[in-house]
Amino acid sequence: FLASDKHSWHRPISLTELQNLLKLNHCNGTRIKIVVSNTGMGYYKEKEAYDKYIDLRGISELSKIRKDQTGIEIGAAVPISKAIEALKEESRSDFLSDYVMILEKIADHMSKVASGYIRNTASVGGNLVMAQKNNFPSDIATILLAVDAMVHIMTGTQFEWLTLEEFLERPPLGLESVLLSIKIPSLELNKSESSEPRSRFLFETYRASPRPLGNALPYLNAAFLVKVSQCKDSGGTVIDTCRFSFGAYGSKHAIRAKNVEEFLAGKLLNVSILHDAVNLVTETILPKYDTSKTAHRPS
Repeated sequence: FLASDKHSWHRPISLTELQNLLKLNHCNGTRIKIVVSNTGMGYYKEKEAYDKYIDLRGISELSKIRKDQTGIEIGAAVPISKAIEALKEESRSDFLSDYVMILEKIADHMSKVASGYIRNTASVGGNLVMAQKNNFPSDIATILLAVDAMVHIMTGTQFEWLTLEEFLERPPLGLESVLLSIKIPSLELNKSESSEPRSRFLFETYRASPRPLGNALPYLNAAFLVKVSQCKDSGGTVIDTCRFSFGAYGSKHAIRAKNVEEFLAGKLLNVSILHDAVNLVTETILPKYDTSKTAHRPS
């Protein structure tokens, strides 16, 4: 705990201590800011002064990465670079191969976010909170939205799990709410021992920006997760299910193209179907007329 005449800096070491700090500040109207490394100041030039800053790095639960057969849970205070390392390490794990492929591609895309210094400092949770509260054009939000990621939220003494999609669509987090962790769930694959080909997953992410690497925010990003199987009659490829997410195109936050997902589900993959799907995408992924980014405004 550090304090001056105008400001104070707190570093709680447990969730209980954090809850007490938030409750006290909420009751007396103190202006507070929750930070990990506060790298968001490099993008949002905040002029508002806060009475208290609460540093989450002292809470060990928020800096851990846990894994089990249900998936990987990343603490909100984990630096982006540490998350990248953990996801790449899973190539030597006992997870199913399709899931390992997805984790590696998530890690590869995260490696294109910001610079090495920022990735070593900025947290995964902070990135998602900026996307939720400030409409930050987050690559991480878009790619995790496509893999059905979950977030763990603490509000007062209450805890809840939300899908990332629910989290992004909610009003901005209040002062009493804190993002604790993010979970990338494992995949449920067809484990049939019959001679029929099992389903498999395909996953790709994309990013368009002024520069391929470094401190260049994206103009547009996207991620596609598709579960496919072989058609017994024709031998062609059937799209069982899919999740398409798009972000950073002058929108409020990353979204799923659900009408495209519904259109493709159960379809036999061919050129005609892909053409129709592309047309649906162009009708769905539209910038807002009131976006501050003039280059993104519809003509």
